Amino acid sequence: MAAKGILVFSEEPYTCVLQQSLRGLRCDSCFEIAENLKKCTACNVLRYCNVKCQKSDWITHKTECKCLRQVSPSIPLDSVRLMLRIIIKKQNRGEGSSLIYSHVCIDQNHVEGSSLIYSHVCIDQNHVEDVKEIENDEERREQFTKIVYTLQKLTQSIFNLPTTTELLEVFGKMVINSFTICDGEMQSIGVGVYLGGSNLDHSCNPNAAITFTGKTLQLRTLEPVRDLLPSELRISYIDLMSVTSDRKKQLQQQYYFDCDCSRCSDRELYSPSNKRCL
Repeated sequence: MAAKGILVFSEEPYTCVLQQSLRGLRCDSCFEIAENLKKCTACNVLRYCNVKCQKSDWITHKTECKCLRQVSPSIPLDSVRLMLRIIIKKQNRGEGSSLIYSHVCIDQNHVEGSSLIYSHVCIDQNHVEDVKEIENDEERREQFTKIVYTLQKLTQSIFNLPTTTELLEVFGKMVINSFTICDGEMQSIGVGVYLGGSNLDHSCNPNAAITFTGKTLQLRTLEPVRDLLPSELRISYIDLMSVTSDRKKQLQQQYYFDCDCSRCSDRELYSPSNKRCL
């Protein structure tokens, strides 16, 4: 039995982007607040706190930098940059149509600092239904069309974009699997894709919660848990203070599923006479 507050795993993002409004205040690589940030002299968009951060980001930014220069002085929306970075990482790794595996550190002994085991997680898993839902979602279809239009402008003469079908799959993974990265005061500072975190299911009565240190995702238990397996852990995707009907509507609109957790299934709590499902 794992105790409350145990660190289950920590994970670096598959890829991420700093919130555009914070550029110049935080490093585009580590997301930490820093003074005298140094601009990328080629694109004049991204800023880094030191050479180490710039080098660690270069494997992706090398291609992104060329794309940004093509539309300068305009700066793409965060959602466009995130999708561009996913595509670049995919092409850099040469994984064909799959979107690569990530190592997620899992604390086998339920104690921080103990030996870790590694679990392979793939972002390509079980998203066929999500793509179908997006195809039937007028608002997201329109968003997808706008993003692809901008991507075409960014990448022309630099590299060939995947097919429309493949782009829709990438878009689906991005909108379903991305996490809002928050600082210690729970203020949004960016958005990222985390392959281990994306394997966690939702519950309106979660037994685990995600926090961030910089851009590092950390999963901790909220109560004693029998086993630290993904099948035993649940996080909340949404604001739990909303009434049941609003939560169910949001989950359906944003994630395309009907929640059947204990809170949502309790008819007494779901009754209109109850203002809050707590």
